[in-house]
Amino acid sequence: MLGPLENLVNTQRTTFTLADTLLLRATTPNVLLAGFGRCLRKSVGGIGNVAEVPDDDYAKSFNVKDIDFFLSHSWHASWLNKYSTLLIYFNALPSIVVTSLVVGVTAGVLMSDSPFWLRKEPTCKCTWKFDGIYPCFEILGSITFIITMVSWHHILALLRRRPTLFLDKVCIHQTDAELKVRGIKSIGAVLANSKVLLVAWDESYFQRLWCTYEISAFSHASPQGKIKVLPVALGEFVMAYTIGVACADIALFISTHFAVGEKGEAIQDWMYFGLSALFHFPFYVVASRSLIRYMHSLGQLKTQMAEFSVLHAQCFCCTNNHRHPDTGQVLPCDRELVNASIEHWMGLDIFDHLVRGQFKYFVKCTLGGWAKIPYYFALVASIFPGLATLDVMYASRNKANITRILFVLEATFLRHPMIIGIGLAVVRRFASPVQLQFETLLARFCGCTARRKTLSKMGIDFSAGMVFTGVYFVLLITSTALAHYQEKDERFTIWLDLWRLFQALAVYYLYRSRRQQHDGPAPTVNGAARQAGGEVEMTSAPPSPSRPDSVVRRAITGPSPPPGWKRPLRMTAF
Repeated sequence: MLGPLENLVNTQRTTFTLADTLLLRATTPNVLLAGFGRCLRKSVGGIGNVAEVPDDDYAKSFNVKDIDFFLSHSWHASWLNKYSTLLIYFNALPSIVVTSLVVGVTAGVLMSDSPFWLRKEPTCKCTWKFDGIYPCFEILGSITFIITMVSWHHILALLRRRPTLFLDKVCIHQTDAELKVRGIKSIGAVLANSKVLLVAWDESYFQRLWCTYEISAFSHASPQGKIKVLPVALGEFVMAYTIGVACADIALFISTHFAVGEKGEAIQDWMYFGLSALFHFPFYVVASRSLIRYMHSLGQLKTQMAEFSVLHAQCFCCTNNHRHPDTGQVLPCDRELVNASIEHWMGLDIFDHLVRGQFKYFVKCTLGGWAKIPYYFALVASIFPGLATLDVMYASRNKANITRILFVLEATFLRHPMIIGIGLAVVRRFASPVQLQFETLLARFCGCTARRKTLSKMGIDFSAGMVFTGVYFVLLITSTALAHYQEKDERFTIWLDLWRLFQALAVYYLYRSRRQQHDGPAPTVNGAARQAGGEVEMTSAPPSPSRPDSVVRRAITGPSPPPGWKRPLRMTAF
């Protein structure tokens, strides 16, 4: 006779109904991000696999009525990339606001003795006059930004204004076998009570069975819910770009300090901007390696969605032949549970088509326009260049405060996001053809395939660094020249305003995101359509008094749909 645990394990599928409201548990970003992502570093496997260490994380979750974020991720992904990406997602905007307030108030006090409005400078022989640049604001802003970034979730926890989040390792008991089985069987109900499915995607995501289950369950249970897709390689690129640009600014400050000389004469503008481009180039080359990896991950995401099949997904139990690799304990099959649940909700084939088509739309909604990166991620990478620009403006004593303020705001919120967006768009478009040309050229001189690939990657990094440096130099010189002429002649004000309007429009099209729209409730299963052997499509039926917003599937076996029926929207490649 089977015990209660065996009866739970042998249940055919999961359910959206909570057998016990105590199973609906959540935690907070404070727990997720504490200890530099300690909770993201390792986890225990699926059903039947329990932890042997004391469960100290389960006590950090609590009962809730609904959940703000359901974190869907693969435990095979790099925990550091997940941590950096999620840290930016939850804490970036508050950190930018706090840093702007602290630095803005400090700069306002220090520059209060300078005239605010425009003035002419008849004695100045150069466009910008620097007496010596010191990274005071960059040090102050960097400390403020970093402290806020790594502690904002703690501040929200103290203020009790914290979003709720589901993390399986914390919200499902890891040492009690019965509680763990009940928690896993209730994931469908947890997803049904979640508002946002936050997907931390990596190359192994669509290869993991439970990740595909979470997408299927959320799409069926919460048709009005939002799905946000964040490639974890995004955090690595933003961090590499930010550190690289910060190092370039520090090297630039040191060089300008020696260029001023012992007599204290002002440095010429052309020398400063030339040195700025020169010092940024090697760091752009280094950061381009992370950029190429991010672009490669986007290509893999596109390929995985196009070739997705839930039957090819892997799980811990089947990989180890249903035996725990350490204890030898027999493990129940997760695949039977997951596949039976998806087949009951919508059908395995229909779920495959859902991922191949509709999931692309969610990726576009999250990653924005041509840049393929959310704008607030670009702002994180632009905050340190903006602080360095404020130091430069503070040292330019021949400029009015309004010119300094607008120049700093333009550099932080327009110019550097525009540099990142244009650089990403150009590299994404031309990286593969250029690398192919490098490999073809190197094939004539190098017979070793491994060395040829290494040299071609170095060539791509070098080319991407040149692209970023060129865009940086052109935008910097254009903004500087227009600001200079606008102060000397008010007739140039219209040209400066048009330039800033152009930058604002360019940033909008580079980073604009689409709003997620839902056409109706979750589709129902039509077994006859699947048995017909034709292509299954999802279309809207005419309204009826009993079911006004019904959604049905019809099997299309011929080359064209029946009269009066529209073809489904086919998502183009992102």
